[in-house]
Amino acid sequence: MANIARRALFRGAAATVSAVAGSAALGAVTAAPAVADEVVGEGQDAMGARTTAPTGATITPNDPRYAQLTTGNNQRYVAAPSYVKMIKSAPDAAAAITAAYRAGKRVSVRSGGHCFSNFVCNPDVQVILDCSEMTYVGYDPAMRAFAVEPGARLLNVYEALYKGWGVTLPGGVCYGVGAGGHIAGGGYGLLSRRNGLVVDHLYAVEVVTVDASGTARIVRATREPNDPNRDLWWAHTGGGGGNFGVVTRYWLRSPNAPGGSAATPENQLVSPPSHVLMHIQGIPWSQLDEAKFSRLVKNFGAWHEANSAPNSPLRNLSSILNVYSKASGMLNLVTQVDAGVPDAAAMLDTYLNQILDGVTTARAASRKLPWLQPPASSAPSTPRSTTPRCAGPTSRRTCAPTSRTRSSPRCTRR
Repeated sequence: MANIARRALFRGAAATVSAVAGSAALGAVTAAPAVADEVVGEGQDAMGARTTAPTGATITPNDPRYAQLTTGNNQRYVAAPSYVKMIKSAPDAAAAITAAYRAGKRVSVRSGGHCFSNFVCNPDVQVILDCSEMTYVGYDPAMRAFAVEPGARLLNVYEALYKGWGVTLPGGVCYGVGAGGHIAGGGYGLLSRRNGLVVDHLYAVEVVTVDASGTARIVRATREPNDPNRDLWWAHTGGGGGNFGVVTRYWLRSPNAPGGSAATPENQLVSPPSHVLMHIQGIPWSQLDEAKFSRLVKNFGAWHEANSAPNSPLRNLSSILNVYSKASGMLNLVTQVDAGVPDAAAMLDTYLNQILDGVTTARAASRKLPWLQPPASSAPSTPRSTTPRCAGPTSRRTCAPTSRTRSSPRCTRR
């Protein structure tokens, strides 16, 4: 396994691991798959979801919900599928894949957050499988891991994990992103320099696949070395795109989490800082020429190259340089530091001096905030222009110019 390149696996394994891709063309497939009754792999469901097996609605073009569900945040992309199938459980997904497979339909899969590309909504898609109603977040003692369904938004994931157990994932700062695509794509955010990617903490994945015999199966794959489905788990540690089937559940547990009698939910994932220092430095395009812009980018890259070691004391500082179009009026630098580490304020000042050297002498004020608050406050106040507002926890389709926003405009994963 260690000698298999991920790219090679993507080329060859999709045919044997899953004949149904997140956006795979199924028109050439004529055989109708069966649906396996059993769950293949680790851990039969400890939370009873499989016994209830709820079924979601099928939304056709004459349904008033159809128009809303066939486009996304970026409304330049519109699909015209035969129907949108809302997915509420793994068996529901298996039945939906069977129906699409039997009809030779091209499918796409939506976790329920947002995506500014046309991966889900495009003219070639004939069926959209929408997992946005699968929003469960909780602890699964049988798996000794936190279960997260694909439709859960990052805000809901963070709040459930932190308020319930004081833990978190090092995911993105845009609250409207759906867990499904974010985790499969790797998942990263302002805690990633300290705690790695989200998939570094991925213990297991539940995927509905169609195997080489044409059977739709609910497969559970873990990172355990002796798991016969381990390659399928590995394929979801940054692959993205739903290439290997429809993910219906993730389980998250840190690699170094204690087991045995020492295992409690509170120490199975990382704990976030209690408070952070948050700094947002807006830089108007009108104050930048080519030389200053080049200097800014070089400063930013050089600092991160010099301080990239995993044991660096500066791992507690994370920063994102958002380069918006000139029409937006400015670009900005968002920086977060764990307020509890020694000399946190000095660390932040030194960083800003190095990054902004030769670019600007202006300095915005820093704020000390509770950890869970900054992602909602990290978007800059910019002129009313082309900056998209990320969908909030209850509004997934907003993509309008705005001068005030609750969420960061840095949202590229669905």
